[in-house]
Amino acid sequence: MNSNFFNNKDINETIKQELNLAFASYKKMVYAYAIMNKKEPLKIAIINNHPGWFDLYLKNNYQLIDPVMIKSLRTVQDFPWDKEILTPSSYKLPKIFAAGQKHNIESGHTFVVHDYKNNLAVLSLIGFEKGQLEIEENREQLQSLFISTHQKMLHLYDEIQKNNANTLSQRECEVLRWVGLGKTYFETSVILGISQRTVKFHINNIVKKLGVSNARHAVKLSIELDLLNSQKSDPEG
Repeated sequence: MNSNFFNNKDINETIKQELNLAFASYKKMVYAYAIMNKKEPLKIAIINNHPGWFDLYLKNNYQLIDPVMIKSLRTVQDFPWDKEILTPSSYKLPKIFAAGQKHNIESGHTFVVHDYKNNLAVLSLIGFEKGQLEIEENREQLQSLFISTHQKMLHLYDEIQKNNANTLSQRECEVLRWVGLGKTYFETSVILGISQRTVKFHINNIVKKLGVSNARHAVKLSIELDLLNSQKSDPEG
């Protein structure tokens, strides 16, 4: 998992406690709330109540071969699944189910959200007993719970990023502004009268503060947070 991808322990624990409470009456049910970047599927985070399986899942990057995740990428509808589930190309992928059987991961029902940050989010309910949880009768309630949970998750992470953005220094904002306008590190160094090495130093600090992977992601986030148009980051001001 990418070290900066939905990795805040406090936020994730808050969401986990809410899901634990929501599903407290279903004693044997496993839930998994997963968020995966659709462009970079190695970036994934999973909040769950079965770490024995999902730690293994993350370690082996099973999301790359998981037919549930593959199908979720191509639908907005919730769906039931078991080991007979096929990929959109009509191939079975038995390896993951063979591994999952050892952890009682054999069938379930998955709800799907495609969010505005280009993530696939799924809520999978696994191993529940019919009569204990009727999906058809509770579909709208479960979908609503999932959407509100994911929206809260995004909001909490947005707040963290905004707070981190407010810690950017004047010089960091200037560097970010010029890089965001398409200037190279060399051009930015000339404009600001600093060395190219110093530009790279500031970019590295910006990346760390914003909790992103690289300069390109920092620029993208700065646009979302309107940092490039703020007075603080205005090189002409």
